Order: sequence, then C-alpha cells, then structure tokens
Amino acid sequence: MIQCMCKYAPFAIFDGFDEVGEILDSDISSFSHSERLLPPNLCAYTKVVMESIVQKGVKKLFLVNCCDSIKRLYDTLLLDKCGLEMVYMMELPRKVSCCSSALFATEIMKFITYYEEQFGVKFSLEKFNHSLYKYLGKAVPEQEYIAVLGAKASKDFLFKVSENLSLPIDNQTCSRAHFLTRIEHFETVQKAIEWYAGEILAYTPCMRMIDISMRKSLINSPNLKGVIYHTVKFCDHYGYEYAELANKGLPILKVESDLTLQSSGQMMTRIEAFQEQLGRKRGTNMKSDKLYVVGMDSGSTSTNVVIINRNREIVSSSIVPTGAKSSKSAELALELALKEANIVRDDIALIVGTGYGRYTIDVVEENITEISCHAKGAHFLNPLVRTVIDIGGQDSKVISLDESGSVKGFVMNDKCAAGTGRFLEMIARSLEISLETMATEGLNWHEDLTITSVCSVFAESEVVSLIANNKERSDIIHGVNKSIASKTVSLVERVGKNGVFMMTGGVAKNSGVLAEISRCLGSEVYVSSEPQICGALGAALLGLERIEK
Repeated sequence: MIQCMCKYAPFAIFDGFDEVGEILDSDISSFSHSERLLPPNLCAYTKVVMESIVQKGVKKLFLVNCCDSIKRLYDTLLLDKCGLEMVYMMELPRKVSCCSSALFATEIMKFITYYEEQFGVKFSLEKFNHSLYKYLGKAVPEQEYIAVLGAKASKDFLFKVSENLSLPIDNQTCSRAHFLTRIEHFETVQKAIEWYAGEILAYTPCMRMIDISMRKSLINSPNLKGVIYHTVKFCDHYGYEYAELANKGLPILKVESDLTLQSSGQMMTRIEAFQEQLGRKRGTNMKSDKLYVVGMDSGSTSTNVVIINRNREIVSSSIVPTGAKSSKSAELALELALKEANIVRDDIALIVGTGYGRYTIDVVEENITEISCHAKGAHFLNPLVRTVIDIGGQDSKVISLDESGSVKGFVMNDKCAAGTGRFLEMIARSLEISLETMATEGLNWHEDLTITSVCSVFAESEVVSLIANNKERSDIIHGVNKSIASKTVSLVERVGKNGVFMMTGGVAKNSGVLAEISRCLGSEVYVSSEPQICGALGAALLGLERIEK
C-alpha cells in the first residue's frame, strides 16, 4: 500500500509494481504527534499527514510538491522517518504544455527507477496497461448532482455529505479518485509513461497550477444543482475561487475544517441546512388531526420550547438550562410548556427538533437545522428582516433571508467560543459579576479599551491583565462588547449586509453587545420580546407547514 496526498499521484504506476495507491484519509481527532514533530505554523493538512503516519503506521508515502508546507513535511521526514519504509516526493510541473508533459514523464520515470532500486522489484508494463481499465470514468456525472469542490476533503466529511443530501455528490477536490477518460496501450515503457503523464496533466487543474481557467468547467454542467466548497484552515489557495463562485447564483455552502473528526455537530448543521436550501424532505410521523405543533430548540446553554396552534399563534413557551443531560432538559421544557398551554401531549400533531442536541431527544419526531428554524422564526416575527444574527452559547451564525423568509446563505463561527455566550460567561466569572449586571454595565464606559485577541482564552487573559492594571470594570466590559461586535460584523460582511437586521439567541438580551453591534453595522438591530425562542418558534412553524402540505 502506497499512501498519497494528491490527485496527481501516478496510481497506475503503483499498479505496475503490484502496489495499491490510496489517498491518505484523515480520520484523526487530534494533532498530538504532529504538534511535537512539525513546526507550529504549518497547515492542518500537513499535520494530518504526519499524524496519520504515526497513528496508522504508514509504511510507504508518496508526496507531490504542491506547496511549501508539504516540502517542510518532506524535509522533516527525511530526518525522522517515523517508521516509514519509503518517503518520496515528486516534482509536478505547474503548467500544461508539451514541454511540461515531457518533464512530468521524466519525473515518473525517476520514481520507477527509485522504486526498482529501493525494493528490488521490476516495473511491469503489462500490469500497468491492465490496471488502466479500473480508472476509466467520466469527468462529469450524467444525472443531477452536487459538486464538492476545493481542497482535500476527508472520507468522513464526504460520507456525511452523501448521507444527508438528496442528490448524489461528485468529489472534485484534491482527494478525488484517480480516473482516465480514455486508454491507450504502448509496447515500450517510455512511450506509455509519456502518454500517461499527459493524461494526468490534462486533469481539471488544482488551484496551485498556473493556468486554472479549465476549472470553470466544474460548474458548467446543466446537471449541477449546487456546490459544497471545502477549504482547509490556514490554507488560502482555494478561498479566491470560492469568492468568485459565490457570485454565480448556484446554491453554495463553504465549509472550512482542520480535517479532524471534531465538531461533528456543527458540520452536520451546515450540511443539513444546505439540503434544506435545496428542498426539504417531508416528515413521516405527522398526526394531522391534532391541534398543536411543538418546536424544541436544544442548545448548549438552554433548551427552548414553543407550542403553536393551527392559526400560527404562540400558545406557550418555556426556557430551561440544558445542563448535563439534554434529553432531561427537553422533557422538562416540554412539560412546562404543556402545563402553561393547559394541554396534554396527545394534543400535539408533531414535535420538531432543532439545535445541536436535537438527535438525542426521544420525543422529537422530525429534525430541522437551526439555520432554517431561526430564519423562519425571524421572518414570522418581523417580515422585513433580511439578516439574522444568532449568537448562542456555542457558536455564532449570520443568516441571509429573501423576501419570503427563505435562507439565501449563511455563515457560522464554530470550533471557537470567541463572541458567544460561553465567552461572556467566562468574562463574567473573571469580573465576579452576573451576566445580567454585565449586560448593562458596559454601556456607561469612560476609557475606550480594546480586547485585541480573537481567541476566547487569550481574550480572557487580556481581561485578567486589565483587572490587574486597575482598569474600571465598565471600561473592560465595553472592550469585551466591542470585541464581540467586531467578530459578529465580520460574519455579517461575509454573508452580505442586507436590509433590516435582527438578533436572536441569549446574547441578544445583552444591551451592551447589542449597542456595539448596532454601532458597527451603522443600523438599528431588531430584537423580539423573547429572542431565545426564535429557533423553537421557527421549528414549530416549519412543522405546521409540513402538516399543511
């Protein structure tokens, strides 16, 4: 087995040595080994490769010189092979021409010579020719599909996408399967390799090639119904292409990851919300003769329940702390809402769940992402709203709406507590005050302090330093509010400043944060009488719509 990290790897050459080439997957959860072995400023993918080598006991590794980080990885592995029997890096021409094909053929021949000398195995032209048939394929699917574009995506990510989208996916990232659109056989190794080199270079180019104009063909198919664009953290090569694609009018979802198995909940939320943009599926457990619909928002900080009737009137709501067991919190919140409405569970036609804990609650009969739910709830509360800012306990979201309240696009700040309710809780503990006190005290500031760090842990350290320097508490809180507003508005600018703004989630109750966000936006931000129930309200409304359909 030869592990590779690039679609330009010559897989059929490996077959000529009776070896199997495989794209190295990234089913790891931490960077414990790579943080020790590699310089700290390398990209997530380089760390994934190093981590996989150590954790999986990789023996043969084939690299392509796609960037400086991979070169640094190669240099590191030359000093410490980490148990590898083979580490080889191939030079790849950055342009496509007759000269570059000849140069690439030379590079492939160098690898053949290297492998023969290293392992005492002769390259078999017959096995090479025979293996070509298994790589025959089509560049573009013939049925409707969703394209996954951008940087390498893990098998786990691709599995989540394929399992949660109603259309098949076509992986056109760096981890795309090796394929050929035609086959030719030659009687000499040199001629065969020259042809093969040209076929590989004829691929739709990656973003690191000089001429990337052929990449436009990836979105020209009439069967393409949407794009999921994957980028790797701390790697900017693909960000430029996404900015261009975002203006093409196709449904598009951008996902940035570090290729680990962490943050599965946030990832699932984004994928499912994208599916809901494409067209939601009908529910199955509906009792259309009943009078009420329940929306249940299971968040990291609170669990919120809203009950509506067939006239779309809110008959009751409840908010309880989520605590250590989301299922118990959900049962309690539902019980309180039923009691307030003076009804029993048998009066309920459908219970719709949303929030990160929605899959852990037994009473939930259908699940919808909080993206769609907050959009629906916000539009119901104020039909003029075009941008929803939802700051919850675990993450921040900005959702763009059209005139009907449907989701046009969204961005999320996940895997970081900066700018969320958890961040405010940390600061409140450091200042030894309650969240309620903190919500208003920052409005009466005198010295304009600035929290410079974008990391919640480091920001807390800055606050501790300001306390040590005897700064006024109200001034420190104002600096914290400015920091949250800055992060939030940067998300708004990514999705686009559109129309009337509305803020939902528990942080919307913080008057200081709300004032700073309004100042940064240069616009008033609408907040409903109870912003925490917006997601649960949207879930109930969407549930009622499904019954009516």
